[in-house]
Amino acid sequence: MVEKKQTKKPINGQNSPKPRQNNKAKRKQADDKSARIKKAQKIRKLFTWTILIGIVVGILVFLCKSKMFNICNIEITGNAQITGETLLQLSGIDINDNIFLARTIKAKNKINENPYVKEVNIKRELPDKIKIEVIEKQKAFMLQVEEGYVYVDKYGDVLEISENRLENLI
Repeated sequence: MVEKKQTKKPINGQNSPKPRQNNKAKRKQADDKSARIKKAQKIRKLFTWTILIGIVVGILVFLCKSKMFNICNIEITGNAQITGETLLQLSGIDINDNIFLARTIKAKNKINENPYVKEVNIKRELPDKIKIEVIEKQKAFMLQVEEGYVYVDKYGDVLEISENRLENLI
C-alpha cells in the first residue's frame, strides 16, 4: 500500500508563499493598469488641447485674412478745427486694412499728440467700420508775441502760434 503524505494546508492562505506572490503580481498589474489609464488620459488631454488651439488659430487666421473684415468706412466725428484728413493721417489707419489688425491704441496716442485734441476714442464696428470720436480743446485766449499770436485754451495749454489774428478772442 502506498502511503499518503500529509501536507499542512494553510488556513485562509496564511504562511503560504504563493498567495503573496499572487498579491504582488495583482498589485503590479493594478499599478500598471492605472499607469496606462493615466497615460491615456494625459494623451487624450494633450490631443484635446491641441485640437482646441488649432481651431482658435484657424479662426484667428480667418479673421485676419478675410476680405470681409477689411475697413471700408472710417467715420470721424467731433472735429471742427482739425481736418478729417489730418486726423486720418495721424491715426495711421487706412481703408482696406484689416479691422482686427488696425492698431487703435497706437492711433489714439498719435492723435492725442495734436495740441487741439482733448480726448479721442476709437471704436471698431464690425465687420468693416472704424469710428474716431474727437473732443477738441477750444481757443480761449490770444497772446501777442514778436512772431505773431499764441492761442491758448482755458487751462493755459498752448494750441497754436500763428501770424494771423482772430477777432473773437481776447
